[in-house]
Amino acid sequence: MALQDTVTKQYMSKGKIFADAFNYLIYSGRQVIRPDQLSEMDTTQIAISFAPQEQGKPETTQKYRDVLKTLSVKKDKTCTYLVLGIENQSRVHYAMPIRNMLYDVLQYEKQVRELAAKHRQNRDAENADEYLSGLTKDDRLIPVITLVINFGDKKWDGPLTFHEMLTEQPEEVLALLPDYKVFLIDPMAMESEDFDKLHSSLREVLHCIKVQKDKQEMRELFFGPYYEQSLTVKKGGRELLAALKNAHIPVALATSTAQASVLKELKDAGIRDYFDQVVCGDMVSHSKPHPEIFLTACAALGAKPEKTIVIEDSYNGIRAAHAGGMMPVMVPDMLQPTGEIEKMTIAVCESLLVVKENIGL
Repeated sequence: MALQDTVTKQYMSKGKIFADAFNYLIYSGRQVIRPDQLSEMDTTQIAISFAPQEQGKPETTQKYRDVLKTLSVKKDKTCTYLVLGIENQSRVHYAMPIRNMLYDVLQYEKQVRELAAKHRQNRDAENADEYLSGLTKDDRLIPVITLVINFGDKKWDGPLTFHEMLTEQPEEVLALLPDYKVFLIDPMAMESEDFDKLHSSLREVLHCIKVQKDKQEMRELFFGPYYEQSLTVKKGGRELLAALKNAHIPVALATSTAQASVLKELKDAGIRDYFDQVVCGDMVSHSKPHPEIFLTACAALGAKPEKTIVIEDSYNGIRAAHAGGMMPVMVPDMLQPTGEIEKMTIAVCESLLVVKENIGL
């Protein structure tokens, strides 16, 4: 477990991964925070337990954050600062609101101590109140945000607010008690569109955690990009392509395979002329389930996405077509559709011949 914790901390300490996690939390995946805006912080924090005087000196305890960084963003001649922390959990912690609250309070207390020390050194307190407080009335603290990431194989079922940890109380009492919320990324509770908001390898790591007990999903996740490496003509493929050609319906091939390989295989198979456009993996920036490759194909055909049928045999292909606002049809090959995938399709057909019949060709 110690080795696992060390590896996870090292991974989440990487600027790109750390930034990706907080872009997901704060900006719903928009790439606002950049790795170069982050600076490492000392993860050691001091907790002091004040014992009664007769028991001797107060007890001092060291607490260690998993990952802690400062964020500095300059915009319009102003500079915004945040303290961002990540706590990696391989198991559910049922006192997480208190734990995070303690970490954040210790960080705020550290800021107060540093400000007070600076004022003492500069002797710039203007009155007795500022001298006793250690702060001036104009001092402000940097916000602290802690993110918890569940790396375990169990869906988080612990409390996510301080109020959830309290005994049942009337609303009037709860209104007097400030709540404290845990910000959590739990892959076991994420949907496919949530993973698309991540733009680093953290997406695959969390997705792998979610589907680790599903062999079909794991196969698709790890080997999906390679399913199309050999462009074999499936049963009914030539008949469908010929019917579409005769009906003057524009057709595009969208494949993650490189262009040079695709064009050769299409020519060798004798079906190149059936496709009005060919969009390949090395012509786009994002792979499926991102819809870019299908949207690019629509643009090349001059077709509206909402009026375009996409025929796919992979989960990520269906997800990409659905995300692009198209009409996905699944023709299963190695993978059978799950409930999630079926909801995204307009039809599931056992072969391309059935697709041809359903289209009315």
